[in-house]
Amino acid sequence: MVSLFFKINSWEDFNKALVPLNTKQMGDAFELLTKAYFEIDHKYNNYDNIWLLSEVPKKDLEIIGLESRDLGVDLIAKKGSEYHAIQCKYHTALKQSVL
Repeated sequence: MVSLFFKINSWEDFNKALVPLNTKQMGDAFELLTKAYFEIDHKYNNYDNIWLLSEVPKKDLEIIGLESRDLGVDLIAKKGSEYHAIQCKYHTALKQSVL
């Protein structure tokens, strides 16, 4: 999935890259994009850790009382002892007409 991002330079490129993917794959790609945004944008990169839910260490899941299965939380951000649950929603993709 990460290789999807190697040729993306714009939002339009991102949308076009998602066209052949199914809905789950589109959502997964958007979660990765959101995680990357939190890691590199100067307004949000002050977190100690940003994880996809599947990447959160077990001890941190236990601290916040969250299961690793999908409960609507896509990312967990941690700063110090504070945790933030983040939900990502991707609603659009350009669909190309087949002639």
